[in-house]
Amino acid sequence: MNGYEKAQALNLTGTDAEIVAVLKTLTVSNIAVDAVRVWLRENLLWFRTSPTTMGGSIQAVIESPQTPSETKQQLGLFWSAVFGDGARNLLTTVPTWAGLVWQIIQGLTQAAPDAAALVDSFYALDGGRPYKDLTLQQFATQRATAAVLETKQAALDLVQNTAAEAAREEFRKSNSTSESIIAAAVAVLEA
Repeated sequence: MNGYEKAQALNLTGTDAEIVAVLKTLTVSNIAVDAVRVWLRENLLWFRTSPTTMGGSIQAVIESPQTPSETKQQLGLFWSAVFGDGARNLLTTVPTWAGLVWQIIQGLTQAAPDAAALVDSFYALDGGRPYKDLTLQQFATQRATAAVLETKQAALDLVQNTAAEAAREEFRKSNSTSESIIAAAVAVLEA
């Protein structure tokens, strides 16, 4: 499914730029929380140092007095999902949640030496982001292609309906055999 089709399936609205921005955050499937915990630990970002204490570079950000409260709130929400009770998956196939996870992951990896690779490694946990490289031009082309296909399908439906109606009418008039009905339909299509 291309980006335009996915946007239609999700009923995304807004400008093309807004829609493409949302599509770029979506993943192939939701990301398992267990995999996220392992990823955070392996990258020394956030891990339990004891049953009640966290360590890692994210914990240092949380404990810093310079960290904005909004960032701390987002990280708290992320902590609840990953280390708290109940969540099995990060809903990265759902636009609202995918966008929030995207913001958090961008923030978590910003200070890393190779942030882009770290972000890609996070999203590889579920198979990646199929629309991460989608451009506005590609989206516009996909929209135009869909419009052409829709117009062709509508024309084909009209021709088929017209041919079927003409064949039924011919049958009613002459009480013809199936061969003559088919011949009438072919004649209408060729006209």
